[in-house]
Amino acid sequence: MTFSIMVSNPSQNKIGYAVASKAFYVGIIGFSQPGLGAVLCQGQTNFKNGPTALKLLEQGKTPKQTIDELKTNDPQIQNQQLGLVDYLGN
Repeated sequence: MTFSIMVSNPSQNKIGYAVASKAFYVGIIGFSQPGLGAVLCQGQTNFKNGPTALKLLEQGKTPKQTIDELKTNDPQIQNQQLGLVDYLGN
């Protein structure tokens, strides 16, 4: 499965993501909040990481800090696919 995340217009707090997959149904793998960020979780992932990542961004964490915290709380994260971007494109 391939995925990408794009920020469409940070000055207007708009964010979006796109998913491309060979699977017919990929389920709910994307989480986003305008003016905050977007998260894609797929593969052998813990789908709770999506909402958790948005909460961490909301608390002021950077995308790197957010991923680092997810790593400390999810021992299986090294086997997962996770993409994260804040509304500024970081």
